[in-house]
Amino acid sequence: MFQNGKKRTETINLPIKHHQQSNRYKNWNRRKTVQIERKSGKYYLVYFWEKENAPKKQIINSVGIDIGYNKLISDSNGVHYGKNLKTIYDRISKKQRGSKAYERLLKYKTNETNRVVNQFIRTNNPDEVICENLCNVKKNSKLYRSMNNKLQYWSYRQVLDKLERLSEIEGFKITKVEPSYTSQTCCKCGVINKSNRQGEIYKCTCGNLIDADTNAAINILHKGKSLPLP
Repeated sequence: MFQNGKKRTETINLPIKHHQQSNRYKNWNRRKTVQIERKSGKYYLVYFWEKENAPKKQIINSVGIDIGYNKLISDSNGVHYGKNLKTIYDRISKKQRGSKAYERLLKYKTNETNRVVNQFIRTNNPDEVICENLCNVKKNSKLYRSMNNKLQYWSYRQVLDKLERLSEIEGFKITKVEPSYTSQTCCKCGVINKSNRQGEIYKCTCGNLIDADTNAAINILHKGKSLPLP
C-alpha cells in the first residue's frame, strides 16, 4: 500500500476458529506462510502445519489388504471396510460432470474413503501394512475396458495416498508387492487356478472355501512377509 508516495505496510490479525480438521494439528507447528486461494468467487486462507515424522514401529503386527471395487478394503484378518463406496461410485457416474450434485458426491467420496482408511488403521493398529502396487491398474485391466465410466471413480489411489500420510504420523511401514496371481492363488494350499475364484467366493479343491477378497489379502500378506529384509 502506498500513502503520500511512501510505501506503507499493514498487519491484519485474523482469528482462527478451530474445527474438526484443524483440531488434529493442534500439537503440530504452524508455519508462518499463509496462502490465499480463490474458489467459486470466494477467497480462502490456507494454513500449513508441519511435524517430524513419527519413529518407525518395530514390525510385529503385519496386516495384508486387498483394495477392491465392491469392498474398498479387505484385510488378511477377514474384515471388510467400505462396502458402501461402490454405491457412491455408481451415483457419481450418473451425475453430469461439473454439476453441483457431481461435485458434492466427489467430496463425499473423498471423505468416506478417508473415514474407511482411518477405521481400518484404528481397528488393526498395524506396524506394517502390506498392499499391492497398483500403478496403472485401471488402464491395463480388462475391468477398466468394460466399465471405465464407473472405474474412474474407484478410490484405490486415495487409499494409498491416505495410508502414506498416516504412516508418517503413526509410524507404521507400508510394503508394496506385485499384484500378480494374488486373486487366483489359494491361500491355504498355494495352487494357482483362475477358475477357483467364483465372484465373491474362492473355492479350492483342497477344501478351502473363503471370501475371494480375504483370500487375496492373505496372499498379499504372505508375499510381503516373504520379501528379503532391506
